[in-house]
Amino acid sequence: MNPVTLSQLTAMIDRLHAIADYAGQHPNMIPGPQVLYFFWERGEQRADLSRRIVRMGLSRKAGLSRPTQHRQAVSQGSIFASYIYTALALRDDLQGAIRRQLKRPGLDVNKYLNLNFSAIPGDPKHAGLEQLMRAFERGPVYSYTLTQLDFAWIAVPDTDFLDEAERKGTALLSNYHRQGRTAIDPPSANWLGHFSHQAKVRQSGLWSCHYVTDQVDPDTSWLDRLEQLAGYRQP
Repeated sequence: MNPVTLSQLTAMIDRLHAIADYAGQHPNMIPGPQVLYFFWERGEQRADLSRRIVRMGLSRKAGLSRPTQHRQAVSQGSIFASYIYTALALRDDLQGAIRRQLKRPGLDVNKYLNLNFSAIPGDPKHAGLEQLMRAFERGPVYSYTLTQLDFAWIAVPDTDFLDEAERKGTALLSNYHRQGRTAIDPPSANWLGHFSHQAKVRQSGLWSCHYVTDQVDPDTSWLDRLEQLAGYRQP
């Protein structure tokens, strides 16, 4: 694979954002059982002040139920929402708050931030811990995913292309290999993802750990096909 030049890279990123923006402006597009979706986050902007995509994903069978699930927080089985939960918990010092409420200054709450609530011991000294952690999910986390995240979708009937578009799109948007001055559309200084326990989230600027370390493929035929599926025409 030949290395992609900076001009090629910038043009490809601009095209992907344009396709996603077009999909977001045409919400009446009928979703199929397989969709490619894009998430934006309030306050996250590109250099031209347009919205910055913070996650790409796919749904192979469930249509829009998967991106909707991401906005209904962790108990619905969303890894994306679990990243939001953990970042908010670390930013807002959930451990300190729970320690104070339970009057347990030595309680290690952070080790349960993988959201495996069933792993919390059932002995009396942990009484109330699961309830408080679930309350944090139903409160600040649910509020954040509902009010700070927007998404759009494109119906993609071809499963192989669906996988390809998610993989190549995520690699294209990721700043994992573009740190400092080489970053393109980096996250804002206030981005919640800076508090993530996942290094790949922090370094890529995306709420994702899959494909963020992949090299960008200079071939643009997948973008051509995505434009066709979205009904988008370049100006």
